[in-house]
Amino acid sequence: MMPVSSLVIQRAICLGFFLIMAAPMIVHIATPDQDQSALEKRSLQTKPTWPDSLPDRQYFSELSDYANDQFGGRVPLISLHQKLMWQLGESPHRNVIRGKDDWLFLKIYDPLLSQQLKDKDLVRRRLTHRARTSARTYRWLAERGIAYRHVVAANKMSVYQGYLPNKFRFTNPNASLEFFKSEVPEDFRFMHIYSDEIFENHPNRESDYRLYFKNDTHWSHVGASEVANAVIESLQETNPELEFAAKPNKPFLLFDKYSGDLAKYIGLDSKLKSVEATITLPRCAQVKSLEKPRWDLSLSRCAVNKTRVFLIGDSFSINFFSFFSERVGEVYIVRHSNSRARIRQFIEEYKPDVVIEEIVQRELASPMLR
Repeated sequence: MMPVSSLVIQRAICLGFFLIMAAPMIVHIATPDQDQSALEKRSLQTKPTWPDSLPDRQYFSELSDYANDQFGGRVPLISLHQKLMWQLGESPHRNVIRGKDDWLFLKIYDPLLSQQLKDKDLVRRRLTHRARTSARTYRWLAERGIAYRHVVAANKMSVYQGYLPNKFRFTNPNASLEFFKSEVPEDFRFMHIYSDEIFENHPNRESDYRLYFKNDTHWSHVGASEVANAVIESLQETNPELEFAAKPNKPFLLFDKYSGDLAKYIGLDSKLKSVEATITLPRCAQVKSLEKPRWDLSLSRCAVNKTRVFLIGDSFSINFFSFFSERVGEVYIVRHSNSRARIRQFIEEYKPDVVIEEIVQRELASPMLR
């Protein structure tokens, strides 16, 4: 006959095993379903509805995805996996590259060199179309007495190739950008500003006052200010009648930064520290002071003079606009997600003195909204 103590131990082991197996189901029942995964940056499968007729293959496929996406305890398990991958020296996410000295990069393949994209002629046509559109935009604005500059924000991996793992350094990350430059009509090349050229031999490139955030996709305050100053200097050469306040003589200060979109992407935003440079901006030039004259239009108003700037941009414009705001009267900000027709309506209505169009390098070959 089995001793009582051994029987108790066996029953405890069985009960513990049952609770471990049942825990995900209990957690799933006790917590509401989630629509989005902040850790994975994607939508989650919601519970499929029972079909009117007999369930088909699609229903069971959705049901399987639902069970996987809404698995009880899934989030802490993913978070644990990401931390373990980082400790093992790997990137916790397939879309993020972990480079030398733990630099993070968004994994980007130039569309003209990507093996996944077969139609290279389509890429070339889109790049040519964007180059020609910038020339037409310049002419359309010039007829209305408005100056224009087209700014390409370089991919981080194009500027800091030396921090990439060796396997990502064998291909040209700028093939599409170089093709775009070649397609710009010669008479209009003066209006194009390329941050990769500005950053190429910059003295702060390898210092703590780096041009891009270490754990983020975007240029830093240092990088954004350098490009903004280059745009203003270019405009002062061709349009001396435009009024800009003097460049502020303020030092950049170093601080410990614990956030960044790439750090958040891999679920370690509060764990990864980097030393970054920042600068004190006037309140009127900060994001928290933006006005909203339209739901899809923002306004920064410092009113240091009467110059009015219209900035068409993407996520890089968040740091970018401030360095114009502190030197002009008003900066209107609109996203590329608006159609060209909608943007023209804004320009006709607000009548800016300058239009600046900023786009990140990786989006040059994306289709343009009419």
